Amino acid sequence: MPKLTKTYVDRLRPRERRYEVGCSALQGFVIRVNVDGSKTAVVRYFRDGRARRLKLGRIGEHFPVDRARTEAGRILRAVERGEDPARDRERLRHAPTFAYVAERYLAEVGRPYRKASTVRNYEAMLRNHLASTLGPMRVEAIERTDVLRLHQEIGREAPGAANRVAAFVSVVMTHAETWGYRPMRTNPCYKIPKFKGRKMERFLDPEERARLDEVLCEGEAAPLGHPNHLGPSTVAAIRLLLLTGARRGEITALEWSMVDLERACLRLPDSKTGAKVIPLSPPAVAVLRELRTARREDERYVCPCKAGDGPLQNLNGSWVRIRERAGLDGVRLHDLRHSAASDMLAAGLSLAEIAVILVHKSTQTTQRYAHASDEAQRSIARRFGEAVERSTREGAERLRQQRAVGEDRETSVGADVTPIDGGKVIRFPGKRRR
Repeated sequence: MPKLTKTYVDRLRPRERRYEVGCSALQGFVIRVNVDGSKTAVVRYFRDGRARRLKLGRIGEHFPVDRARTEAGRILRAVERGEDPARDRERLRHAPTFAYVAERYLAEVGRPYRKASTVRNYEAMLRNHLASTLGPMRVEAIERTDVLRLHQEIGREAPGAANRVAAFVSVVMTHAETWGYRPMRTNPCYKIPKFKGRKMERFLDPEERARLDEVLCEGEAAPLGHPNHLGPSTVAAIRLLLLTGARRGEITALEWSMVDLERACLRLPDSKTGAKVIPLSPPAVAVLRELRTARREDERYVCPCKAGDGPLQNLNGSWVRIRERAGLDGVRLHDLRHSAASDMLAAGLSLAEIAVILVHKSTQTTQRYAHASDEAQRSIARRFGEAVERSTREGAERLRQQRAVGEDRETSVGADVTPIDGGKVIRFPGKRRR
């Protein structure tokens, strides 16, 4: 049995039938010579009394004999440790792809138990980021480096989206382990570093709020077909967002059955944080009363679409035109929620009170939204300065009173001095101290 070197393998010639040549230096390493003259590296070994064969690849420029021998040695060492590389490769060949497991997750877990908006986000991630990357890969073969590479590629342009994609991949991998597609505790997303989120600290100052109100009033008064015309549902939705601090979807999907004007609140059966009650301020109640007076009997939604048979659509598109006319560059609809929190903070409400109105489970969440505006910051500094001055004045007054009392006591203890004409004084002995 010869040693399979590059020179020896190059000299092997095809025959009428394919044949194999073993290596004397590495038992189990074999070169198969095919009828067409091509040569294939193979590993042969025994496991559980059965002969196993594992094809390594075709010998050539990209897979030379030396590399084939190294790979064969690695596999044979794994066999000595009790592994079965041929069986593992066969199982991997029939293992499902990431796309298959992700679709199973959506079918069995996502759509039945997750919110529709969450499922839509998952589907968008599969379509835009995962279909051509991890999608075709066998779920068992996906490694940490694959997820890291994808996370970094997406993060160059959209760090927030990269974090969400990694979180979705992690969920799918966890279920892949549960369903037996991967060994347990092999999630490749474990402790992948996240990109630091960008803080959106945009809110409306009083001048911007006034300009926005002017645009809404002009759009409401403009006739249909005018470039500045705004539909009543669009105007109402934006005003309610400003007055309630609610989320966009909570207002556009708001139904009259959820409105309780007698108790001044909105009763939402479902939301991002589950069922909740949003308290209403008097201005918000006034807007809703006006809308209820003008509504048709068959209207289900507070802010219906033009046809009146569904919720308001494309509020974001209308907002882009509105903010351009109002000079609110970069302001998002969600920033109206930030503005509401900032207004509450400027009005002196505590974080706990703001959390009640915004329906946050924790004041830590409220802290992210309650961005104090410049005016609010000046107001806080002004109140602080006034408190310092007031405390100083009160302290000075108390100090003056204490000194006055001390002087009275000193005068009563010493001799009385009474001036008379001519500059002469008469001294009367004072009372003895006891």
